[in-house]
Amino acid sequence: DSETQVYLAIDEVDAMAEVQLNGHELGQIRGADGTWRSEVTPILETRNALEIVVDLPSLSQTSAPLPRPRDAHLAGGVTGEVRLEILAPAS
Repeated sequence: DSETQVYLAIDEVDAMAEVQLNGHELGQIRGADGTWRSEVTPILETRNALEIVVDLPSLSQTSAPLPRPRDAHLAGGVTGEVRLEILAPAS
């Protein structure tokens, strides 16, 4: 259906990430922001390539704290669910 919308949703990243789908930059995620969503309807293909580049920078004793959703002593990464959400038009 031409009115159906598809969103990529990522529940949690520790600490920051950049997201691309099929070579299109979708945005950046900060771990403390909650669920991140981006509409991907116009760029979906039969086969898709999702790239999530996670950044967990090293900190010094004088650095500002990172926005981390979990224990700061654990390794970072994609720590939540990654999914497509399909929204049908209202009838």
